[in-house]
Amino acid sequence: MRVRLLIDDVGAELEDSRVSTVDIHPNIEVRLYNPLSLRSEWLKVFSKLGEFGRINYRMHNKLIVADNQALITGGRNIGDEYFALTDVDFQDVDVIGIGPISNDASDSFDNFWNSGIAIPINVMAQHHMPMIWRRYAHAWAQACVLQQATPTCAPSSARAFSPKWMAPA
Repeated sequence: MRVRLLIDDVGAELEDSRVSTVDIHPNIEVRLYNPLSLRSEWLKVFSKLGEFGRINYRMHNKLIVADNQALITGGRNIGDEYFALTDVDFQDVDVIGIGPISNDASDSFDNFWNSGIAIPINVMAQHHMPMIWRRYAHAWAQACVLQQATPTCAPSSARAFSPKWMAPA
């Protein structure tokens, strides 16, 4: 089984170091879509203000596809409020699709996943990466937004940014 999780960074209140622990599993990959350049929780507010021109470039899909045969999609976010685990209980509708529609949904996900502004979480996690590489990843994301995230904007290998590549020999 292979799991790919793509998180829209603008609304996420997740710590990179915690999310990157999920990415350690060999069958799980996690990427942030259009990540903010300032990564600490309280600095993200300043990042949103300073990068206002690009933060509205979002990936707000909620989609689970299994084996290109079935899908679940809807308005549910990742949060306790969406699963009746707090006093606030958001009621969203999910839809199940079976058959050829799953291929179309999978293709849509792949377009976001393979865009140049879907950055592997381990690239953004501060404990994995020096500031210069985070700046490079952010500059790449900005350039892709200017190019309207065309497929040519995707790096040849997103895994080239992995900690294994950056680890000392």
